[in-house]
Amino acid sequence: RGDFLQLSPSGEEALRGSDAVVTSFFLDCVPAVADSLRSIHALLRPGGLWVFAGPLAYHCWPQLCPTLDQLVGLASEVGLTPLGEPRLLPAGYVQRPGGFGAHEHAWTAAVLVCRRGE
Repeated sequence: RGDFLQLSPSGEEALRGSDAVVTSFFLDCVPAVADSLRSIHALLRPGGLWVFAGPLAYHCWPQLCPTLDQLVGLASEVGLTPLGEPRLLPAGYVQRPGGFGAHEHAWTAAVLVCRRGE
């Protein structure tokens, strides 16, 4: 287990940058969305992509719940430019059909792709 902000590469590794960072069912689990977006920006090389897919439920920190529009605004503020319109899609989560302990929960997941500026 680790904190995303503490595990992010630094120094020479961060200077090379990544072509893409994909976060799936992630941002709703961090206490500092803006700080996480800054780290994602730092991880990307210029022109790199951030692909986000996940709910905007923020179950652990309900007081820090950016809407999809606010998330797009935060991304833009840190230098991540949205490519196309973000979408909301139905997404099943923790599904195990039939049997003991079967559980199904339907989320509405936001899908957003952004490019880091040059």
